[in-house]
Amino acid sequence: MGVDLEAAANDVRDKVAAAQRQLPPDLEAPSSVSKADASAEPILSMTVQSDTKNPLELTEYATNVLVDRLQTIPGVSSIDTWGKKICHAPVARP
Repeated sequence: MGVDLEAAANDVRDKVAAAQRQLPPDLEAPSSVSKADASAEPILSMTVQSDTKNPLELTEYATNVLVDRLQTIPGVSSIDTWGKKICHAPVARP
């Protein structure tokens, strides 16, 4: 295609940064831009289970510990998680 991927990624980062300034300041997480090989396939799938932690605790551990650690490995493009358990608090209506 003749496109400089590094320059294109930088252009996208600039546009995202410009748009982000127009978003509400209390958003939970800032946007991020990263490059990935579209033809790459997952090379690792893992299941996390425990005899001592409940599903909410496992989700917290996977999200806050495993994902953070795996993302620091050179060559890792992205980490996806499935089957997360989250707690929904009931809301009383007047």
